[in-house]
Amino acid sequence: MMQPPKKIKIGYKYFDVRFVERIGMEGQLGAAHWERGEILLLDGGSHVGPTELANTLLHEVIHLVQRFMALNHVREPSEEMITVSLTDGLLMVFADNPKLLQWLQEQMHG
Repeated sequence: MMQPPKKIKIGYKYFDVRFVERIGMEGQLGAAHWERGEILLLDGGSHVGPTELANTLLHEVIHLVQRFMALNHVREPSEEMITVSLTDGLLMVFADNPKLLQWLQEQMHG
């Protein structure tokens, strides 16, 4: 099975993707750290299936896209603002990281 990309570009910044034995809270499968430039994924072995791993990585990428698009600085963003920002941000990420999109598809469809 193909591994996720080791680096993911979001906007102007590259993020290292690393598997770790433990992440913060109990049951947490991933974490994203803008300042440290890293995405952490729980190295769950057979306990975390490919679809759940893909979901977790995409979840963390979306957190970073929200930060890049400055949605965390808008007090009450409208639904349209959130949708446009996430759409633009995700398309940017997929264009800059074709191997990420390929990996996500492989996890979803085997």
